[in-house]
Amino acid sequence: MVLLEFGVGFNAPGIIRFPFEAMAFRSSNAVLIRMNKHEPEGTPENRKSTVVFDECIQWVLSDMINETHFEGKRPSVM
Repeated sequence: MVLLEFGVGFNAPGIIRFPFEAMAFRSSNAVLIRMNKHEPEGTPENRKSTVVFDECIQWVLSDMINETHFEGKRPSVM
């Protein structure tokens, strides 16, 4: 299970941030991917299952889409 979190901070953490951290903690096959320039930190318990990007979300996504392993093709969407 992949949990994608884009720019979620602490204005209303009970809606997305805390539930995603809880799901990542409870599921052994979950990976939390957090993109947050200002508040990227997660809980210490989820350190091994969390990938954090603290750069501009647009730059990160653009770099992922334009990686050379796609050989100029966009990845397919299911």
